This record gives sequence, C-alpha cells and structure tokens, in this order.
Amino acid sequence: ANPLLGVTITEEYLREAVKQAKAMPGKMTGILRLHFCVWTDAETAWMTRETLDPCLFDFEISERHGEPVYLGLDLSQNRDITALGCVVQTGVNHKGKPTFDAWVEAWTPGDTILARELRDKLPYSVWVQHGHLHAPSGKSINYLDVGQRIAEYTQDFDVQMLAYDS
Repeated sequence: ANPLLGVTITEEYLREAVKQAKAMPGKMTGILRLHFCVWTDAETAWMTRETLDPCLFDFEISERHGEPVYLGLDLSQNRDITALGCVVQTGVNHKGKPTFDAWVEAWTPGDTILARELRDKLPYSVWVQHGHLHAPSGKSINYLDVGQRIAEYTQDFDVQMLAYDS
C-alpha cells in the first residue's frame, strides 16, 4: 500500500505516524488515507468507538429538569443539520472528575429529506420516524422551530449559557 516505504518514507517515520494516530484519533483518517491508501468517509475521527462506547448509556432527560444546563447550537439553512447540544453535570467520579449527561436534538428541512437520503446515503426518514431528528415542513430550517425548543428548555431547565455558531 505504500510503495515509497524505505525510499522517501522511513519505517521509523511511519511507525511514529501510526503511534500518533492511535493516540490522537483525529489524525487516524489522514494517516490511513495518505500512508495506507485506505479511503474513509469522514474527514477526521474525533474519537474512536472503543473510547466512546463505555461512556454511552440511556437516561431520561426529564430526570434532569430543573438542573443547570449548557446549550450549544450549530445552525444551518437547507443542506445541513441544525443541532442543539445539551449538557448537564451529574456529579463527580471516583477520581474527582466531573460526570455529565449530554444529548443532541437535530433538525433538517422536511421537504428535502428524500433527496438528501439519496445524496448523502443516510436514513434521515428513519431517524425522523424514531424521533431522533426533527423535520418540520419546508425547504430550509425555520429558526422559529429551533427558537421554540430553546424557549421550552428555559422552562424545563436552568439554562446557564447558549453558545452558537451561525
């Protein structure tokens, strides 16, 4: 997969690159693509699945009502997903590190789902059916829908901050 190994790329260099990729998942896709001709779907992997899995569990969001919550909003218009990330501190672990419950709500334009499923090869309509994605009618995101949901958060939680990326 790497015909220049031993010519312009040393084994030591490649070994170090692989070591970095194992330590920093964000570098993994670049190293796989550039040094091993493995094409990946993602530009970068922020976190490995092995790191993430032990952190995942089901909880009821309503159990956190009334608690301080921090919100992060990534807005889109018509070709992307608008996402609202929510984080509540739940305590501290045995090492004194804080623990959190976090969840995301997402919106996409309802009138474009079928075309986007074909283009992106993702099951948007299934996600809508299972309640993982809001898809109000229209060809672009209606910020009133998102604003209404944020207003509901101010009723259910003690909103500490709303950071956003327009």
